[in-house]
Amino acid sequence: MKTLTNRKPLSSESLKEQYLQCFGARASNATMLQGIVRNLIKEGISRQTLVTWAVEAGYTKGYVSSLLSRVLVSLGLRQRKKERDAGRRPPPWNF
Repeated sequence: MKTLTNRKPLSSESLKEQYLQCFGARASNATMLQGIVRNLIKEGISRQTLVTWAVEAGYTKGYVSSLLSRVLVSLGLRQRKKERDAGRRPPPWNF
């Protein structure tokens, strides 16, 4: 990702605008969406807030959650359920 040295950090509001613009154009803005989500997470914006913003902008919750999940996984921010409920259950062993 390229950065300019004389460029000021973007505010949360402008990051929100860019975030919502990326949902309209899917594949062409994938890396841009990744960067924006990374910056929003660094600003302390929660995953739920990101979903809410996009749903309020008119996107379906399923689409937003799926896309956001893929972006967060690619950033190494996988969200999992607590250990007891995470993943498939192991098969019972009969000894």
